Amino acid sequence: MMDFPDHIIDDIIFFCKPDALVSLAKTCRYFRYKVNKNIYRNIIIENNSGMTSTSKKTIIGPQQFSKLPKCLNSYNFQFVQSLCINAPVDDFFALYEKILKLWDSCPDHCIRFNAANANVYLFPRFISQDSVHYTELEDSELVVTERHKKMNNLINWNIGDVTELKYMPFNPNLKELELNSKASSLSPSTLNERCLKNINQIDTLILSLNDDINSLFNLKLERPLTNLKSLSLTNVHSLKKHLILTTYKLASFVDISQLEHLKLNVSCSNHCHCIAHLLSDIASHAINLKTLSISSNVKDLESFRLIASSLRHLKALESLELCLDELGLQKDHRFNFKMLATSLSSLDDLKRVEIGDIHHYTVPGSLCIGAVPVIVK
Repeated sequence: MMDFPDHIIDDIIFFCKPDALVSLAKTCRYFRYKVNKNIYRNIIIENNSGMTSTSKKTIIGPQQFSKLPKCLNSYNFQFVQSLCINAPVDDFFALYEKILKLWDSCPDHCIRFNAANANVYLFPRFISQDSVHYTELEDSELVVTERHKKMNNLINWNIGDVTELKYMPFNPNLKELELNSKASSLSPSTLNERCLKNINQIDTLILSLNDDINSLFNLKLERPLTNLKSLSLTNVHSLKKHLILTTYKLASFVDISQLEHLKLNVSCSNHCHCIAHLLSDIASHAINLKTLSISSNVKDLESFRLIASSLRHLKALESLELCLDELGLQKDHRFNFKMLATSLSSLDDLKRVEIGDIHHYTVPGSLCIGAVPVIVK
C-alpha cells in the first residue's frame, strides 16, 4: 500500500472511519504522518452529529469540541493550517491556551483562525491581552512596552474595535483583516504608521461595519491597496446622511484592477440603483474580477434589471452569487430569468451561478426559482 501514489492514499484515508484512522496511524511513521496531516489540516467546528473527515477538512460537532485541546500536541499541531468555529461552544479558552502553549514548541507555525460565532471571544484580543503590556503616561496615552511574537503567528486578524489596531504589532505574516466596528472610528489619527503597514500588505479585507462605510475613505492613503485581491463590503445607506458607495471612492482605497473577489452586502433605500451603477462603473477597471457575490434588499424589478444588465461587462467573471432576499413584489409578478441569462451569456469564463432565497417569483413555465439554486453553464 505504501507504493501507492499519494493521492490514492489520501482517497483511502478519506473513506476511513475515525476508529480505522487511529489504527492506521499506529502502523508506521508514514501513515501516522499522512493521517495526522489529513485530519488536522483544516478543522471546522459546526453543528453536526459527531466528527467527519474529508480530504480537505475535518468537521467536529460542538459536543466533541472539548476533546480538541486534549488531542492537539506538538506533532499534529504542525499540520494545522486553519481552524474555524462556526457553532456555539463551551470553554473555548481551553483551546486558546493550548494553542499558545503549542506555539512555544512551534514558534513559527502560522495558522488561520476564524470564529464566526458571535459568542466566541476573539482570539487576537485574547492573545494581546494575555501577552501585551501597556504603560500609561501622563497624557493618558497607552504605550506598548512589550509585545509577544505569538500574535504574528496568525495569518488573519478579526478585530472587534478599530482602535485595537493601534496597539497591534507589525505582522509580516498577516494576509487577511476583518474589521467589525463602527466605521466612524476610522480616521487618520486612529491608525498609526504600523497599522497602515499591516493594512498595506493584506490580500483580503472584510469590512463588517455598523454604519456609513464612507468614513473608510477619509483615511486618505498615499496610494490604493495594491496587494488586495479579495474585498468584502457591508454598506448601509438608508439615511440621507449616508452616502452611497461610488467607484471614485472605492478606487481611492483599492486598486480595482487587482481585485479577484468582491462581495457586496448592501442595504439600500427603496428604488436605489447603487449596485448596478457601481458594477457598471468598475467593469472597465475590474479586469481580473473572478468571483462576485451580491447580497441586497433590492425591492423592485427595475433595480434587478439594471443589476442583471451590468453583469455582462465583467468579462473575467467565473463565479456569481446573488442573494436578493427582499424583492417584496406581488405573487402575480413574473421573474424574468431570461433577462439574467441573456446578460450572462456573453461571459465566456463563467462556470458557476448561484441564486439564493428569491421569494414570490416564478420563472417562465411556472418553475419556482428556488428550485434551481445552482446553474452551471
